[in-house]
Amino acid sequence: KGLQGVTNLYIEDGITTIESYAFNNTSYGKSNYVYNDIETIRFPNTLKQIKDYSFSYAFLDSDNITILDGTIIGSYAFQYSNIKSVILGDGCEIGAYCFQGSNLNEVVIGNNCILKNDIFSDCSSIETVTFGSGINLANADNLFYRCYNLINISLPNDMQFVPASMFYECASLTNIEIPNGVESIG
Repeated sequence: KGLQGVTNLYIEDGITTIESYAFNNTSYGKSNYVYNDIETIRFPNTLKQIKDYSFSYAFLDSDNITILDGTIIGSYAFQYSNIKSVILGDGCEIGAYCFQGSNLNEVVIGNNCILKNDIFSDCSSIETVTFGSGINLANADNLFYRCYNLINISLPNDMQFVPASMFYECASLTNIEIPNGVESIG
C-alpha cells in the first residue's frame, strides 16, 4: 500500500516543490499510507519549497536530512517524524511547528535562516543545537519548548534578542552563553 517497504526516497532533479500532504500519513491529509520504512531521503538541487504537512506523521526513519540553501519549508512539514538530525542550509525559511514532536537529536541551522514559532517544540530527544549567523528569530517564540534533553546550545554572536519561551521546560540545559549583542530576552 503506498510506499510501504520503500527504504530510499530519491526525489529527482527538476522537482521544485513538494506539495502539501504529499507524503503525509494522517487522516487529515490526502493519504493514509505508512512510510515508516524510509531510511534515506535525498532532495534534489532544484527543490525550492516543501509545503505544509508534506511529511508530517510519516514516521520517516531517516538518520539525517539536509535541507538545501534557500529552501522554504512550510508549517508542520516534518511534524512527528523519526528523523535523527537535520542540517538546514543557509537562507532557509522554516515554518511554524515544522519539526514538532520529531525524534531529532541534533540540529544545525545555517546562516541567514528565518525561523518561526515552535519549530522544535516537543522534540524531547534534541541534545545539541548549532546556529549560524544572521538568524531571524522575530517570530520564533517557543522555539525549543519542551525539549527536555537539550543540553548544549550555541547561540550566534550576532544575536540581538532571545524570543519568548525559547527554552521553556528545557530541564537538561546546562550551558547557554548569551552573546554580548543581545539587547532583549523574551
